[in-house]
Amino acid sequence: SENLYARVPFVVPPDTTVHSARLRMRYDDGFRAYLNGEAVAEANIDGNGWNASVDGSINDSAGYTAYPVSTVDYLVEGTNTLAMHGVNNGKWSSDFLLLPELTLYYASPTSVATNLPRYFAVPTPGRANVGGVDNIGPRFYAETHAPVQPSASEDLAVTVRVVDEDGVADLSMTYEIMFEGKVTVAMHDDGLHGDGAAGDDVYGATIPSSAYGAGEMIRYRFNAVDGAGHASRWPPFYDPLNSPEFFGTMCRVSVTSSMPVYHWFIDTSLYEPDVYSESRSSLFYHGVLYDNVMTRVRGGSTAGAPKPNHKFDFNRGHHFAYDPAERKVEEVNLNTTYTDKTYLRRLLSWSSYEAAGAPGCKAFLVHLRRNNRFYGVQTFEEQVDEDFLTRNGFDPDGAMYKMVGPSIHADNAHKKTRRWDEDRSDIETLIASIQSSTPEVFLFDNMD
Repeated sequence: SENLYARVPFVVPPDTTVHSARLRMRYDDGFRAYLNGEAVAEANIDGNGWNASVDGSINDSAGYTAYPVSTVDYLVEGTNTLAMHGVNNGKWSSDFLLLPELTLYYASPTSVATNLPRYFAVPTPGRANVGGVDNIGPRFYAETHAPVQPSASEDLAVTVRVVDEDGVADLSMTYEIMFEGKVTVAMHDDGLHGDGAAGDDVYGATIPSSAYGAGEMIRYRFNAVDGAGHASRWPPFYDPLNSPEFFGTMCRVSVTSSMPVYHWFIDTSLYEPDVYSESRSSLFYHGVLYDNVMTRVRGGSTAGAPKPNHKFDFNRGHHFAYDPAERKVEEVNLNTTYTDKTYLRRLLSWSSYEAAGAPGCKAFLVHLRRNNRFYGVQTFEEQVDEDFLTRNGFDPDGAMYKMVGPSIHADNAHKKTRRWDEDRSDIETLIASIQSSTPEVFLFDNMD
């Protein structure tokens, strides 16, 4: 068999609380990971049994890919088990790799006096509050910059309101143009730095136009210390895998296109954006910069294309507004047109769904630029997930499956929503009823 099962025991110390976890994987060619029997991550694997398969080969030289673990409720004090189901592309393949790295993040063990207010950066739903701080330092409000998108000859004026009962002893702004290195400057509330009136708690600083050129990304963040020595930053960047590190914009650049223009920025000294590996990048569209977005190559046979499919998974609270008339979405797919020079295949497929009265994905062509250069014409395709269900009037907590492979079998069904409930009796009953001797009775009674 091309399938391998492995178990790795690990220990959670007593009297500790795990607030989050991250799994990093190197694999060749597919895997599914379980924490104490609950599936938490997978990639390039079709099916659930001992005869699962993969959709093509994965290059194991791509390095580690990180997978945030959605919940740590499965973990217990004492011995736990990370179980791995690895799949190779054929029994006679010359290589196979299954190399996990699991990192647990523990909450501070500080006890909490319930009669004193405290601030908790990390939630612990269903568990006791632990850690927290009694003073979060200076508080930030109403950060803004002007103009919204400067030209190459316009300075960028940045302001933010900062308050603290102990006074603001120090406030600075750190900015970065593209990935060229960070610059820190002081911010002032003296009425002389674009901050309005003096002494109104609004601080200002300027990023000079000499620092950037047309089409370049401009990012900034704030750091403050109050009179009692408490420090804080904005954005807080509590979770490096699910929060923005900077605010920002980009310098205007002239691009002529009848399609929406997406500007993608990624540090190629840290990441290889066109290989099977997770990276963090930024996307600018319609006046908004989405920072520290998870990006990875998606697909099987197209993964090796010169311009492959890419998935963008946006941060909690900072979902993507691809259309002002539609709800924001957590994930989007920008798929390659390398294998479809007509640029029509995906658009016609989804328009056929719409014409038939069936729910289908939003799909349209976009002009994608990467690091201020034309990358390609990509197809925007809506992710089939809870946002998709909501837009189409379905229960976002309903069980939705993706069928993979040529046969109708439960092992070929991948659950895409309600992942906390891994019982598969619903899809198994559906398939068994369709394959019964009287499928029409079941279909007319149960299917819309």
